[in-house]
Amino acid sequence: MAVIDKHKQKKISFYELQQGKHKFDLKESLDNIFKLFKSHKYDEINELNLDEGSYYISAIERLVLGGPLDFGEVTTDYYGYAINIARVDSSQQVQYGDLSKQVDERAEVIDLSDADMSKVGPLFDSQFFIDPFYSVIAMGRTIGGVNVWALTKFMAQLFDAKGVRLAFIPDEKTINDVKDMTNLNKLTYKVARTEGVERKRDDARSEMGDVKIANEFSADEYEVTFNATGSLHKKNVTAKLLEIIGKGNSAKGQFDKVEKIRLEGIKDGHEVVYDLLKNKLTYSGKIGFNSGKGLTIKDNFDYLDVAYTNKLDFIENKLSLKVYEINDEGENKEK
Repeated sequence: MAVIDKHKQKKISFYELQQGKHKFDLKESLDNIFKLFKSHKYDEINELNLDEGSYYISAIERLVLGGPLDFGEVTTDYYGYAINIARVDSSQQVQYGDLSKQVDERAEVIDLSDADMSKVGPLFDSQFFIDPFYSVIAMGRTIGGVNVWALTKFMAQLFDAKGVRLAFIPDEKTINDVKDMTNLNKLTYKVARTEGVERKRDDARSEMGDVKIANEFSADEYEVTFNATGSLHKKNVTAKLLEIIGKGNSAKGQFDKVEKIRLEGIKDGHEVVYDLLKNKLTYSGKIGFNSGKGLTIKDNFDYLDVAYTNKLDFIENKLSLKVYEINDEGENKEK
């Protein structure tokens, strides 16, 4: 085993994987992908092709988190998957791999001096961890790798599911701060244009009327502010915050993108301002690796395991298990 003699600061961000209208069993889908990969049936695993390149799974590892969990009507071990996505981009001058090889051999760097250039392309790697029980994804930034937008597209393609989105998870501090404020005087949020607003539930509310007007004006985004000379109702504000970020029962998918959430009020006799988009659930630490080998995929997998385990209590206490069942119409519905 290589000796860890170097460390690098790395931040991991956490997101909740939210599904669209047609639900699917995330655990079953990931378990099947894991089996296909271990059986070398790579052609049966969906890849994502975009203008800037192709994305595919080049490594996957199952990590035990704890358990057992009461998942639906059964008890199961608690685990998640660390996944490496490789991106092939023919427009960038970086490490090259042979695209004609099987998916698990592509990332082997090759010598271009005698290579068939019609078969090679640059490779980028990004690692993320996905919890199939709580539908949580943990990932860090990688230069030239997969960003949140591309990962969302990749997930939709991987699971053959429309409407998949990644919502940020407010951290412990943010949630408690709202409850502990003496007075909550102002709530401001800015959201991007919302498509299909006529199909949203409870669209008789004046707020949804404003959303319709924004669409009629072809506005790309709009901002809403609530002021109170005394204090806004904290319980209702908290419920609204959950709706804005896509956790409310009546507003999942209500907004296409949240640009700003800002709270102003009094706490402990002092004026305070909280920017909720800056207070996302994250983990920061130092990832260790061997200087002779460099930072490997395995190093990143181990670090993701540490980061996720560190936030496990918060996830189990604040989020719910996602269990789906088939209804009479043959559709998956959340239990």
